[in-house]
Amino acid sequence: MVAKETALQTDDILLEELRDIVGAENVLSEPEELLVYECDGFTIEKSIPDVVVFPNMSVTLTVDVGDDERVFLVPAHEGERVRFSCIDGDAPLPGHSEDVSDITMSDLCHRYGRGPWVLDDLHLRLQPSTIVHLAGENGAGKSTLAKILVGATAPSAGCIYYDSMINPWRRPGRFAAYHFQNPDTQLFRSSVRGELLAGARVRGRDAKRVDELVNSAMQVFGLAAVLNTHPLELPFSMRKRVAMAATVACGTPWLIMDEPTLGQDDEAADQIARYLRRLSAAGTGVIVISHSQSFVDQLPHQRVVLVQGKAEAQEPDANECQR
Repeated sequence: MVAKETALQTDDILLEELRDIVGAENVLSEPEELLVYECDGFTIEKSIPDVVVFPNMSVTLTVDVGDDERVFLVPAHEGERVRFSCIDGDAPLPGHSEDVSDITMSDLCHRYGRGPWVLDDLHLRLQPSTIVHLAGENGAGKSTLAKILVGATAPSAGCIYYDSMINPWRRPGRFAAYHFQNPDTQLFRSSVRGELLAGARVRGRDAKRVDELVNSAMQVFGLAAVLNTHPLELPFSMRKRVAMAATVACGTPWLIMDEPTLGQDDEAADQIARYLRRLSAAGTGVIVISHSQSFVDQLPHQRVVLVQGKAEAQEPDANECQR
């Protein structure tokens, strides 16, 4: 019955989804790897030490553990074959079609309705020569600032200058693309391919440039096998990858990545860091919002801390980011 198998690194969110499918009492332990099978039938018998999950398949799974035998029903799409590739931080970069300028914020203020000021007289200059780590406590205004920069929200007051242009949010997506912390907020197309194409086409590019951007993002985030899959049929960790790939495929001068390692294992996080370092070195402006210090430590960065709506810029330590 079993044709092939491959190893897929697991994470806590994926294990939670597995528990939801088969019942928490049936997850005997937390395996280091999940085995993903291609199968040509509905019944799979395998003696294994831990639970196995079969994404995007409709199978009856028989698991023998010692003297116990347990049968799990895994509802999904019958006969669909899935391969999740690893993130490849060394995949080819798409190249640049324009110069990248500084972002300068002057007297920037914002509040929601009559609420308190989330951003209060913010003055800040961001340069593409180094990755910007936007830090601060929850509610400090990090996501609000990101949405203003990408054009999703207009500030209550103040100006943003980019390449001599004032208030670029009047043309959303002109210079920055934003990867949302929650991918389900970002994803809206009926296939992974559609998500990648939506961003790549948004600025009226020719077909050659669109293909270059889509193929590069697909290779980096290991999405070749799921291009025709609906994003919401994928586990959270893969939806996060799709959303990141769609953001990168926009090909904007600046990228804003909100908690990019959420749902990813250590190896995937390392590859994302490697890819962002290469993007930055090639000239793309990169802003990272992350609470993962081990991830941020892999990035050559300028740390900008938002405190009570104002920015405190800090230079990186001399020994930082030498990996």
